[in-house]
Amino acid sequence: MTAPTTTTERTGYFAPTTRRAALDLLADGGPTTVIGGGTLVYPRLARDVPTPRRLVDLARLPGIDRITTEGHGVTTLGAAVTYGALARSPQTPMLLRILAAGITGGPQIRNQGTVGGSACYANPSSDVPGALVALDADLVLADASRERRLAAREFFRGPFATALKKGELLVAVEVPDISGSWGYAKLKHGGSGWPVATASAFLAHTGNGSISAVSVSLGAVAAVPVTVDVPPDLAVRAADADPSARTGLRDLVEAADPDWWTDEQADATYRRRVAGAVAARALSRALNGDPA
Repeated sequence: MTAPTTTTERTGYFAPTTRRAALDLLADGGPTTVIGGGTLVYPRLARDVPTPRRLVDLARLPGIDRITTEGHGVTTLGAAVTYGALARSPQTPMLLRILAAGITGGPQIRNQGTVGGSACYANPSSDVPGALVALDADLVLADASRERRLAAREFFRGPFATALKKGELLVAVEVPDISGSWGYAKLKHGGSGWPVATASAFLAHTGNGSISAVSVSLGAVAAVPVTVDVPPDLAVRAADADPSARTGLRDLVEAADPDWWTDEQADATYRRRVAGAVAARALSRALNGDPA
C-alpha cells in the first residue's frame, strides 16, 4: 500500500501490510483510530456523528495475530491475538487462558476481540488490565523511530488512559514464565455485563511445595489495577472463609488506597465492599488447584 502524502488525503480506511506503513499513518498527527479486533471501535463509530476520520486496521500486519514462546520462556502475544486464539493455544499462560474462556460475549466476541485492543481501550471494568498486571507482562510499544517496553503496571494510567504516546502503536505483549499456582475469580451482573470485580491470585512455592509468596491483583474495582502482597498464612485462612482473615485481606486492599471505580455496573461503594470477597475466592481456587 502506498500511503497518501497529506493529512486531507489520509482520511478513510487503511489496512497496512507493514509496521512501517502503519506507523507512518500515525506519525503525521492526523486524527486516527486504530482497529485491533473492532469489537469496541465499530459500535462507537456507528453511534458517533459522522466526521472525517482515519481508520488503521492492524489485521494484515505480519505476526500481529501470533502467539510465540522464546527459549527463555517469554510468551509473546501479537497485539491482534484474539481471545479465541488464547483459549485454544497450549502456549497461552494459564491465567490468560482462563480469562479468554470466560470473556463476556459469545463466539463472535471471543474470535474477534483482542487482548491488545482491550489493553489500549483501558476500560477499568475489563478483565485484561488486571490480568496483565498480575502476570507482570511488558507491553511493546513502537513509533516510527524506536521500540520500547513498558511494564503493564505502568501502562495503565487511569480510566480509558494509557502511557501510549502520540504516534505510538502497541505491537505485542510479552509474558514471562512465572512458575506457581493461579486462581481467577470474577463478579458480574448477568452474562452480558462487564465485570464488577476481578481477582488474579498467584502462589509461589518453595522446593518442598510450601507457599513462599502470595499476591492478588484486582481489576475492575478501581481506576487502574491494584496488586497486594498477602502473607501466606493469611491467604490460606482467607481462602478457608476465616472471618478475621477476610477482614485482614480487605484491610490490605484498603491500604493500597485504590481510586475506586464507578460506572453503570456498580458504584464505588459496592466495588469496595466486594473486592475482598472476590480476592478470597481467587485465592481459594489457586490453593485448591482449580484455577477457575
